[in-house]
Amino acid sequence: MRSITYLDAKDNPIRKQWANDIAGVVVIHLAEGNIYIERTADIFKFLCDVRYGHLNKGIIQKYPVDFKKKPDVFMAKIEGNSIDLLTLFKSVLNHYQNTHIDARIRTSDYHADELTATDIDNLSKNSNYPEDFLSIWKSDKENLEDEAFKKEQEQLQREEQHKRDREKAKQIALKEAELSKKYEKEMNSFKKEIGMKLPKKKYQNNRGDKIAWKM
Repeated sequence: MRSITYLDAKDNPIRKQWANDIAGVVVIHLAEGNIYIERTADIFKFLCDVRYGHLNKGIIQKYPVDFKKKPDVFMAKIEGNSIDLLTLFKSVLNHYQNTHIDARIRTSDYHADELTATDIDNLSKNSNYPEDFLSIWKSDKENLEDEAFKKEQEQLQREEQHKRDREKAKQIALKEAELSKKYEKEMNSFKKEIGMKLPKKKYQNNRGDKIAWKM
């Protein structure tokens, strides 16, 4: 399990965990309609680095990330089927060249290869696969709300567990009382069988409780 702790805008620690590196291509939407395309061996870490300001790219410094628009994520491997990362990158790049003005597209690996039918097919299979990548894009407020909701749910679960534990304890006490009464009854019956006198019981005046006197 991989883990990195970042700081949000108010220096609150935000801990991110993910199980495995997942390679792919990420398209980040920037200010003024610009986009940044990156091929990466670890999508989760790349998105975290962008979200929490750890990515030092001139284009992102000039045109800040538009966090109101979710990034487009294209995975290089899905359900055992893989596509070469560079091929996937070229497919994604050409796809956005067909829908954006070249001057608004920025990437560290800029190519202008034509988009083939195979590229389009691979692109459609690998685009925006349901992973937890987009949760990285949540605002500080959303993260805090999620944490508050999580704590509320954990508290409700603890209360429910305590309720179940109290009910179990009550059932155990009733069973113990039942078995104790049965044991006392059977023991007295056995004592009578072997001719042993049973202790007499009296009521204590100040309480009215029954007490057993020794023989």
